[in-house]
Amino acid sequence: MAASTTSPADYLSASNGTKPAKELPKSIAKPKTTPETQTLKDCLDFNTLIKVDGAHIYTRTLPGENGKKSLRIDGPGDSAMALDTDGTIRLITGVHDPNRGAGSGKLLIKSNGQQQLHTEPSVIQYNAGAENKEAWNVLAYGDVIHEARGSEYTIRATKITLIADEELTLQGHGGVKIQAGQSGKGTIDMVCGNLTQRAVNYQELISGQKKTEGVSEESTEQFDPRASVNIVSAGSINHKILGDLQVQVGGAYHVDILGNKISGGLLAGESAVNTYQVKTLIGNSEIQSIAGNTSVKGLLVLLN
Repeated sequence: MAASTTSPADYLSASNGTKPAKELPKSIAKPKTTPETQTLKDCLDFNTLIKVDGAHIYTRTLPGENGKKSLRIDGPGDSAMALDTDGTIRLITGVHDPNRGAGSGKLLIKSNGQQQLHTEPSVIQYNAGAENKEAWNVLAYGDVIHEARGSEYTIRATKITLIADEELTLQGHGGVKIQAGQSGKGTIDMVCGNLTQRAVNYQELISGQKKTEGVSEESTEQFDPRASVNIVSAGSINHKILGDLQVQVGGAYHVDILGNKISGGLLAGESAVNTYQVKTLIGNSEIQSIAGNTSVKGLLVLLN
């Protein structure tokens, strides 16, 4: 068979009816703008080690001359584990979906115990989530000890409740301070059957009013001969007794009355005329000295 003598120009002319070029190009056209280029150095570098049944183990290198490298272990679901060149280990669980089960998206650990040593601060955040109100729930079958050596331990919440099935003990080696309100003007409510206080010295500083209500008995017992009870008031003292009043004094009994008129005091009108007055409405009055004398002295003594 003889070889075809049809030139490319004749073939072009015969195929579409155009006229052949007078001169065919002998080289590639030169662009007027710089061509765009892309190198793999600007992209992530993935190197697959194992990939089977939806699980993927691979290495990942970030762009740059000193790009950080990570070893990723992706599970069949959306959980993963990452170890990078910075020494960081990340555990990532999947999302919690009730349709996938109650344990979906949770980090479940079962062991015979644990021991942790953290050389830097640890920050832990717990969230209640959409289904629960408890953000943190710890159950311990045994003693629980929290210790902050040489530092402060702070517990802060909107409301704090301490429940002890048997006994609650608060012990402060340097002291115990209980303050209600930021400025100390809050309320402390104590409810108990018996209240026992033991102290070497006892002091109350009250800037307002002190009031005791009830049908109970109040007793003050002092067995030390050197003991004393002192009532010092810049105002008035008022005792109203519906029953009897009995006073027994083993030593001497002195009452010194200066007779100064106090503005705004308890006694006014006719009650303030006499400096010392004893009045009985019903019954007899008696002053008796069994082994001594009775003396009444005054500028004028009236006996009616």
